[in-house]
Amino acid sequence: MTKKIIAYRYWLWVGLLVLIVFSIIPLLNPMASAQNNNIGLTISPSILEINPAPGTTATVPFTITNDSDSIIPFTILPKTLIPLDPEIDPSKRGDFDASRWIKLSKDSVILEPGQSTEVLVSLTPPETVLPGGHYAQITVQPLYLESGTNQNVTTIPELNITVFSTPQKGSRGELNVRLGDMKPVLTRQSPQSARIFISNSGDTHELIKPILLVKKSDETIGSVELTAQIVLPNTVREIEVPWVSPLKLGSYTLVAQVRPSTQTDTDTSTEKTFWVSPHPASIIYSILGIFITIYMLKKRQNIQPALQALRKNSTKKAS
Repeated sequence: MTKKIIAYRYWLWVGLLVLIVFSIIPLLNPMASAQNNNIGLTISPSILEINPAPGTTATVPFTITNDSDSIIPFTILPKTLIPLDPEIDPSKRGDFDASRWIKLSKDSVILEPGQSTEVLVSLTPPETVLPGGHYAQITVQPLYLESGTNQNVTTIPELNITVFSTPQKGSRGELNVRLGDMKPVLTRQSPQSARIFISNSGDTHELIKPILLVKKSDETIGSVELTAQIVLPNTVREIEVPWVSPLKLGSYTLVAQVRPSTQTDTDTSTEKTFWVSPHPASIIYSILGIFITIYMLKKRQNIQPALQALRKNSTKKAS
């Protein structure tokens, strides 16, 4: 009887194990399928600069490469460039739009794994084009077709190429720099964050290099240099720069400086004054120390009269 119970339990556990295995296998298949369908896309170059004269056409190429292990169809179309930075006047966006001047040699393509294709971008500005910079983006949107009986189209995040065009030279970018609000009094060697606002009210983009300086009188005691950045016209770029307050106490000046790419242009800068003071706890301890010292000195002045009074009393008792 005992052997039959043991055998029964044995085959019961075997049956449960088989059931669990067959339940997990269907769940593993989609995971394996997803792992095999790696999606990768390379676009080169990511920025195009096309500068034909007004009324003429210039053509430049870019390349799309399918780095995945699946066949992927792509759609390609020009769009209006919407700046990531806030716009000074959104109603002027159309003045800088170049998307309507662009024609593509292909608007769709299907690439095998590892295959590349070249797309030609032709840009023809009108003869009445306004001076200054004009901008657009070319969007490459891949679509992935899953295998199987129920085929679903999955949209993959799009990639964009930025197009810069200056058919007719205009004025240079007009840059204005402003420092965000900051505390007037800082503790020494404390981490800080400066916010620099760079607005370009001109009609051309500017390649600039922001620099944050800490000065004591006319001497620079610290600096933070950032990588070069492009500021589009009619936009305001906000940059957050981490820095550390000086060690020594005193008055200092924080200077935000913007250096244009051309050496002939002058730097644009703004500044704010701040003080470096001890930590509040140190100030409280110092005040307490002063009061204690005054109290001790005052008590010390009373010690000599007290001794003299004791001596007089002792002399009277002896006599």
